[in-house]
Amino acid sequence: MSTNMLSLPKEWTMDNGIRVLLDPMSGIRSVSIGVFLHTGSAMESPQEWGLSHFMEHMVFKGTAHRSARDIAMETDAAGGHFNAFTARDCTCFYASVIDEDLGKALDILSDLTLHATLAQEDMEKERGVILEEIAMEEDDPEGTIEELVHQKMYADLPVAHEIVGYPEQVSRYTRDDLVRFRDSHYAPSRCVISVSGSFEEAVLLSLLEKAFGNWSSPLSDIRQAPVQPVCFSPVYRDRDLEQMHLCLTYPALSYGSQELTTLSLLSSILGGQSSSRLFMRVREDLGLAYSLYSYSYALEATGTFSIYAAASPANIARVHAEIHKELSSFLKNGCTEQEMQDGKNFLRISNLMSLEHSSSRMMSQGQTKLFTGKPFDLGKSIEKLQKITRDQLMDLAQSLFSHTPVLGLLGPGAEAIGGQL
Repeated sequence: MSTNMLSLPKEWTMDNGIRVLLDPMSGIRSVSIGVFLHTGSAMESPQEWGLSHFMEHMVFKGTAHRSARDIAMETDAAGGHFNAFTARDCTCFYASVIDEDLGKALDILSDLTLHATLAQEDMEKERGVILEEIAMEEDDPEGTIEELVHQKMYADLPVAHEIVGYPEQVSRYTRDDLVRFRDSHYAPSRCVISVSGSFEEAVLLSLLEKAFGNWSSPLSDIRQAPVQPVCFSPVYRDRDLEQMHLCLTYPALSYGSQELTTLSLLSSILGGQSSSRLFMRVREDLGLAYSLYSYSYALEATGTFSIYAAASPANIARVHAEIHKELSSFLKNGCTEQEMQDGKNFLRISNLMSLEHSSSRMMSQGQTKLFTGKPFDLGKSIEKLQKITRDQLMDLAQSLFSHTPVLGLLGPGAEAIGGQL
């Protein structure tokens, strides 16, 4: 592995407050750039629900310098990849191109971020696209049950509501709403630009000043106060499906927690790989479910740990029982040294392989800086992973599973089956 693969990125703050991460990679031609904005659905007021996501769509409909067709043609001509996403605690516009197109990519990204026209006529067209996206999410039972459980757990807290918004509000938003939202949420003080790949530092800094140096705003950055789940009652939703979808979610760790690496190891051992305990027991030994996995979901202000399974309605009660039986056995008897070693090796290799891609490095660096104020130190993370002891892992497991989980079921007869669990 080249010596710079585990190196920390250089940090630089522009005069207007934008924090920049410079992560050079040798031996490649690609470069990935992410413009991370510290605004997402969890920062929206009830009157703004869905506007972060609406903004993400609208920037691609035209700017002061480019039409929607110009944006599409220029990004295609660059031969790379331009896209965006909205999360609960951030919005990101990003690109991956070859190094000779770095200047063009930065110019387009700054244009999208700063100069979107947000024309009302374009809003009317994109509104329909977003309403279709909202409807389409109902066709994804896996995502639907996970979202239903999340909303149940956080009830009326800002972190609970749908990232995409709700049809009744999306249907009535105007250009003035978008402009007000941009003016009150987009600011250089709330921005991190992460660059990984092939670039010359002096050239990149000059291009960044040209693209983003004139951006100004009186807004300061914000930090979300920690929040805890407020509701632990189950959620059952009847739906005409072939399978029953189960989600069991526990309160867990936020993005800045020092125990996130331990939680990743715990998830790997329990349900994060094909040799994990839950997968081997429920699928391989008993043949009760095709899909089963565990995962953690860390946000700036809170976090969860979930176990998902999909099985026939006739088997779901037994799947639920076997999950709890396996968790009880794990808490009683602990994990083996072999499980510890295999889990650590799995995570270490996964992380090291991700280092080979400029896009994954850019993403992990940008998000970590945005939420914690520090760049992601993968070398330190791997070192920390290797030092996790069995006692530390089991202490976290005991704490995690001492909480009451929220159980979600989605499928035919979900309410009747749930009432019997």
